[in-house]
Amino acid sequence: MSAKYLRVMWHDTLPDEPMELYYEIQPTRCVTRMIEIFEDGYPIADSLKIAARRYPPPANPNCLCNGSFPGPLEYDTLFQTSEFSYNEISKTQFDKLFLRANIKE
Repeated sequence: MSAKYLRVMWHDTLPDEPMELYYEIQPTRCVTRMIEIFEDGYPIADSLKIAARRYPPPANPNCLCNGSFPGPLEYDTLFQTSEFSYNEISKTQFDKLFLRANIKE
């Protein structure tokens, strides 16, 4: 199995919260890369490699989300609401956005 790529739109955000989130989700349901886009439109990238350089390092060195990400059967319940919507995207789409994003500090 290969990774899945998910775009989640957060419709009811506060100014300091992202309005778009992109996830690279491994078959183990661990998030290994992610992108956040805030109101200013600039993407912020994070990955396990980037997170390992921050202090303190992530609690779970194998997953950015400190546990397992919801499975595909839960996406509609969690992300198809008045607050959220989602769609799967391709690895190519994710990679293009990740490469042009600023690195999370």
